[in-house]
Amino acid sequence: MLKNGNDELKFKSPSSDKLFNPVWYSYLKFNRYDEERIAAKMVERVQMNSKYAGKIQQLQFYRNGDRSQPFKIVRL
Repeated sequence: MLKNGNDELKFKSPSSDKLFNPVWYSYLKFNRYDEERIAAKMVERVQMNSKYAGKIQQLQFYRNGDRSQPFKIVRL
């Protein structure tokens, strides 16, 4: 979830003018690790990305195929 004032980093829906927060997926090489380690590596990756560093409010982690409840929320 991006901080206010960073709409230029959001993605626009092709069918409407609605904006969406960016979505990241873990690298395949991390699939053999447990969820906590995958989440930690993804947090590290986002913090090192100069485009998004300091502009993200929180990260929500979901299990693949289950978007009903995040298993981890990291506030930055």
